[in-house]
Amino acid sequence: GLPETVRAMQGLVHYAATLRRGVAAMGAPAGSAEQLDDKHFDGLLALHGLTKPSSALAASPDAAAVEATRIGFPVVVKIVSPQASHKTEVGGVTLGLRNAAEVRAAAETMARRLTVHDPSARIEGFLVQEMVDGTEVILGVREDPQFGPFMLAGFGGVLVEVMRDVAIRLLPVDDNTALGMLRSLRGAPLLEQFRGRPARDIDALVAAMTGLSKLFIDHRQWLTDLEINPLMVRPQGKGAVAVDVRVIWRDAK
Repeated sequence: GLPETVRAMQGLVHYAATLRRGVAAMGAPAGSAEQLDDKHFDGLLALHGLTKPSSALAASPDAAAVEATRIGFPVVVKIVSPQASHKTEVGGVTLGLRNAAEVRAAAETMARRLTVHDPSARIEGFLVQEMVDGTEVILGVREDPQFGPFMLAGFGGVLVEVMRDVAIRLLPVDDNTALGMLRSLRGAPLLEQFRGRPARDIDALVAAMTGLSKLFIDHRQWLTDLEINPLMVRPQGKGAVAVDVRVIWRDAK
């Protein structure tokens, strides 16, 4: 997540500008709690331009190798265990696996490492996920007690912490607002064609931003914070993929 200070500081700066422009009415929440259930939530995200990577849960290293072959290489494998919530600290994530043998070996190694770290650890299985290449963007929506719901957009990874290069607007965010947010970023050229590298899929990024805005507005009685970090923006025409989605529910759910 982003430091609270960045959110607050940028929010105050842009709030005045937003008030001068006028804020569109949000309308009443139109979603249902059922849509937020685990089995429906990924589908709801996809309907709003926030498609998650292809993934599968596997019970064993052998099963992980089978699922990886089905999904297509390269893949990421993450260990699934209540004792491995901070997966990177216990070596529970392995990136860039290129074949079934590498997947099997990585899963076995991660399981062994976790058991050494915590002999009582319960390993529930392995999450196998397609490895997505692209430009990392962070998108977040949250409810500010004073100003109401707003969206933050910036470049993901270390860039957002180092550069403080983020744009913030009050919801709702439409196509024009989303484009304006992207153009206001100092790193905006990262989305354009550069030294033979194709331009990023800005249409897909804008669709993800407006979709996130609508999803949050429709379900805001159950959500306080929804963050996509990173959204991987692929080359033009190839879409964008919501690699990691973090949700904070209201107590009411």
